[in-house]
Amino acid sequence: MGNVSTDSRAGRMTLPLFQIALQSLRTALGEQAPSKSWNELRMLIAQGRGSPLIEKVLQNISAVEMADAQLDVATVQSTIDKFLRVIAGRPIARTDAVAQNAFSWEKRTSVRQGRAQVSYKNLDSQGDAVAHFLNLTMDPSQERVALFLSRNRFHFFAITLGAKRVGASFTNFHSNLSGDEFLEHIQNEPYRVVFLDRESILKIEPSLPLLEARGITVVDLDDHYPSLIHYGELKIHFSRRPQAVDPDISSISYPGPTMFTSGTTGKPKLVLVPPTSRAGREANKLFRIGPEDRNLVIGQLFHAGALSWAMGHINRGAEVILTEHNNLILDPAMVVEAIKKHQVTNFWISPPWLQGLCRYLEQEPSPHDLSSLKAIYVGAAPFHPALKRRASKMFGPILWENYAMTEFGLIAVLKPEELLQHATTVGKPAPGVDIEIRDINNHPLSPGTTGQIFIRNELSRDIFVPSGDMGFVDGEGYLTMTSREVEQITIGGINVFPRAIETEFLEIEGIDDCHVMGISDGSGGHMVVAAVVAAVDHVFSEGELIDQIRERLGVSGKVPDRVVFLPVIPRKPYKVNSSILRELVIGRLATT
Repeated sequence: MGNVSTDSRAGRMTLPLFQIALQSLRTALGEQAPSKSWNELRMLIAQGRGSPLIEKVLQNISAVEMADAQLDVATVQSTIDKFLRVIAGRPIARTDAVAQNAFSWEKRTSVRQGRAQVSYKNLDSQGDAVAHFLNLTMDPSQERVALFLSRNRFHFFAITLGAKRVGASFTNFHSNLSGDEFLEHIQNEPYRVVFLDRESILKIEPSLPLLEARGITVVDLDDHYPSLIHYGELKIHFSRRPQAVDPDISSISYPGPTMFTSGTTGKPKLVLVPPTSRAGREANKLFRIGPEDRNLVIGQLFHAGALSWAMGHINRGAEVILTEHNNLILDPAMVVEAIKKHQVTNFWISPPWLQGLCRYLEQEPSPHDLSSLKAIYVGAAPFHPALKRRASKMFGPILWENYAMTEFGLIAVLKPEELLQHATTVGKPAPGVDIEIRDINNHPLSPGTTGQIFIRNELSRDIFVPSGDMGFVDGEGYLTMTSREVEQITIGGINVFPRAIETEFLEIEGIDDCHVMGISDGSGGHMVVAAVVAAVDHVFSEGELIDQIRERLGVSGKVPDRVVFLPVIPRKPYKVNSSILRELVIGRLATT
């Protein structure tokens, strides 16, 4: 069978897909032994005239001379292709918004990237093709789908749609992972099908035989490697949707994506994020996303923020725009050009990137047309008051602050009309969310008292769970975050909350970024250290900044013991990378 064509674009199968089809045929006939010849398969087919599935196979295969000596490769491929369409009749759940609105949305653009433009009709068809392929190659109820891509790709939406339709969880892995890091996850977790692009294949190419030996199916999105299944051939061989494949909604249960937490204070961990239809409906009452919207994806889709906003737009028939950039660092010029070119109506962005975008627009002498923008959603890191004022001046009253977590979704929202009046807060609880502040003994605290933030919503199974964040709720119901629980500093029995100190640093003109942490003082205690990034045209001394913070905080505030100047605060890519920052700070302290 070695001369089976490897050109999927010509409508022929690559050898890996041909072998999967052959094995599936044997399995369907009750024989899994790979040594069975075509002659033996012919006999098994002849003996199997009672099974409806085999009857269908017989109808497609009866005219083929199966003797090995007379076997024609093209005929065999045609036979297998027909068989795939039969076996692809295994049920898929077309209960998602794209399927339910297939007729009314079919001419709309779902995803746009460079010259590629995917209509909702095409997205729906590709989603079915991926779903049928996954049904053929994995047990969706027990195994997962992995995506390891060098950048955002429009294929992502069809792949994840297909996974949802068969009830398989998926993980979109961070593109910055090394090949070894990715392989470690794949081999230690139940991943069965992996989608890669050319750049990510290069990272793991020496280990491809190992994945094959472990029964892991690899799909090449760029149709480049002849030894791998090509994404293009999935659309060819699985594109026809059989009749009556819309089973009862209870027969296929989609568990939701398996995602990495941000890992702000340690190694990111994988968590299953169940789908939340109720939360999505309630949230959209606030944001009112509609088919006329065009969402620009600035961050990478492995992050819950970028993913949730992009999928929210797909679920409402809107248009999602991907750039060709790798989205690991901000390219403000590309963002501004995309807004103008595609008449973008909204985007999600992290505060550090929003600051970079503001800086770019302030420094650009020529005006930019941003009049199409209706909303900017900000989250994933502290959104300090100084940046709220700066961005509001630049973009107007269209900024929303979202306090959210990978595990529990949207928790609190600060609306544009509230942004400046309640700038030190993250807003009020989102629809369907209850927030309670508790002490170390799990007792509720009164308004204005700082404690641990507990949340209750659909994702927490409607029970109060700790968020890992510290903060308080004021008398009007607005939530203020003071720190992550593990970042809280205790000195002499007094709690020091880093975020309040960071806010004061960022109020000083010429300070671009700041992060406050506790560092061992070498004698069993801790000192408060501020890592500061000064603007390029500003120079500060350590003593000068400490004096300014002392003046701003007054006698009741804890002034940093030391200030360390850095060219940049390390992030991954939005939240502070605490472990690397700690090493940098300790290194600077040792030399000053």
